[in-house]
Amino acid sequence: MSENNKIILKETFKEKDEVKAVDWLAKKTTLSKIKIKAVVESGGLWIRNKKGLGCIRRNSTVLHQGDRVEFYYDPNLPTLAISLYKKVELLYDGQDFSVLYKPTGMLSQESKYGELCSMSHYIKTLGKSPFIVQRLDRETEGVMIVAHSKQAAAYFSTQTKNNNIFKYYHAIVLGEIKSGIGSKAEITLPLDGKNSITKYSVQEIANGKTLVDIEIISGRYHQIRQHFNLIGHPLIGDPQYGQGNKNRSGLKLLAYRIQFPHPKSKSIIDIDCQKRLKILE
Repeated sequence: MSENNKIILKETFKEKDEVKAVDWLAKKTTLSKIKIKAVVESGGLWIRNKKGLGCIRRNSTVLHQGDRVEFYYDPNLPTLAISLYKKVELLYDGQDFSVLYKPTGMLSQESKYGELCSMSHYIKTLGKSPFIVQRLDRETEGVMIVAHSKQAAAYFSTQTKNNNIFKYYHAIVLGEIKSGIGSKAEITLPLDGKNSITKYSVQEIANGKTLVDIEIISGRYHQIRQHFNLIGHPLIGDPQYGQGNKNRSGLKLLAYRIQFPHPKSKSIIDIDCQKRLKILE
């Protein structure tokens, strides 16, 4: 195992004598202890024991016999994080919450590899606390809300449950929607056994593709991606759903606008990132 290669280690600690996780990982991976400590502090070490699976960030952590160790290391993350963080835009500063533009390729919150390349880590670099109240898939770019206090997080959670946060998207889907440009429709197919509503209007049709403007009423997992795949028009570039819709430029989904009542004044905040998708670019 080299420091230049991605490492995924999943192994049960079988030794009777307790050993520091950092020391054990140094033997198993050949990474330097300095490098291992940096990964641990970033959130790349996971241990499953009697209490369950948890992310461990303490370099003093000791392994016990039977612990299931998961260690995730990607040498490209620090450089990638610098590149992605430069693309983030602050669209609205509400003091105890922010509205930001998240670029494609950036996570909303940490993964098994840690917190680098995530919006939650980016917020920490600004000296603020991140409470992720709205998530966008890594492949999706666009507007998202991040709270900076428990009170703000609770407020936006309530607004989401009460359907008081309105989210608008642009997507390019495979195939030409027959109803034509200017037509409007709803997709009401249930997802995961729950009612789900996706409203859309057709904006442009060209080259066997359709550009749609979307408003989601419910907020199910991968709702837009699932709904359009179910009606036979999967999103272009979707790595998970659909056939014949893959490409090299990524998922064509943009969260371009969001509306919500301000936590204090209750006036409607309307944020538009001023970006749009086009079939012909």
